[in-house]
Amino acid sequence: MSARITRLALPTTVVVAVAAVMGLVPARTTSTEAEVRLDRAERLVEELSGEIDDLVAIEPTVPALTAELDRHRQAIPDDPDLAGLLLGLETVADASDVELIDIVPTSILGSFDDAATPPGTSSVVVAVALRGTFSAAIDLLSALMDGPRLVIVESVAVGVDELSDDLVVDVELRVFTTEELVEFEDEFLDGFDDAEGTDR
Repeated sequence: MSARITRLALPTTVVVAVAAVMGLVPARTTSTEAEVRLDRAERLVEELSGEIDDLVAIEPTVPALTAELDRHRQAIPDDPDLAGLLLGLETVADASDVELIDIVPTSILGSFDDAATPPGTSSVVVAVALRGTFSAAIDLLSALMDGPRLVIVESVAVGVDELSDDLVVDVELRVFTTEELVEFEDEFLDGFDDAEGTDR
């Protein structure tokens, strides 16, 4: 009788053991998932803390970076702003005792066909005729080079006005813009003429 009880008890013990193991599996799975999520959260907090530290570190440099960006925008504006260029030339010419005879934009170049034009910009070549003394003309060009806008002197030709014996200086200036100007159109010249008014 006792032997039969023992034989019957063995399957029961096995069943209980298997049930216990099966009962533990969900608990372990849940625990593992929680540990993974906790680990991810800790890594995220660590990454965010690092980014915050980086932002705090660069915060003192923001005003200087903003000022530098503003200088770049003045040097290479979003549009050609030839009207502004003319006004600047007139102001500098008056200060340098130079007469502006003529100002004519001659060509527009994009970075795709001109090595002297940086990528992402277009450049406008402007022919300027000046009358005055040599030193006054040099002062005007120096003032242009020191101004806020990026101006490159492409060429200079010097002659003499036979009537007044004054120097006549023909200068080609290159200015830049971030506006994509693919080709030189008549309406661009018309807009320039309308904006500038009469020649001096």
